[in-house]
Amino acid sequence: MTYLAPAYILVVMDSTCAPSEILAFNGVHLHNPHDSHNGFYEDSDSESNYSGQDLNMAMQLQQQQQQQQQQTINGQPITFHYFCNFPTCDYHSARSDPVKRHRDTHYPDYKPYICNYCQSSSARRDSTREHCLKQHKDDSENAFRHDATIPKPEGWIAYEPKRAPWPPIMN
Repeated sequence: MTYLAPAYILVVMDSTCAPSEILAFNGVHLHNPHDSHNGFYEDSDSESNYSGQDLNMAMQLQQQQQQQQQQTINGQPITFHYFCNFPTCDYHSARSDPVKRHRDTHYPDYKPYICNYCQSSSARRDSTREHCLKQHKDDSENAFRHDATIPKPEGWIAYEPKRAPWPPIMN
């Protein structure tokens, strides 16, 4: 499968490439009817010659190409999910972040984030911050701390979740 760089993401991220360069990399060229000497948009810092409508049309073309190239098995599209690496766990998600957060459920005693008001602890920073906001009306960074002296549990796996096709491909 050919991967096409998502031009709209790179543009939003303030990429150093101009949108026409990104789209040209993907084989999509923007035509400027007012620019007859080369048929493509000029890239300049002072003036933007491409219209949002042309960029939108190019992105739609890119999405159509991706959909046509999508693989299927038994008529179902194949996507990729991230899976928990624990042997008896079958948790999975389309994104890796939820799987990383899920990892903490395997270690219920590891809670390194501690509230400075009531000494309540949590495994995740965002949970402790939410506790401080709701219980103590303080959402500052000084409302809680990370205790680095708390040892990680035995068998702690600091990992990137494994990525595999979903639904599973049976051979």
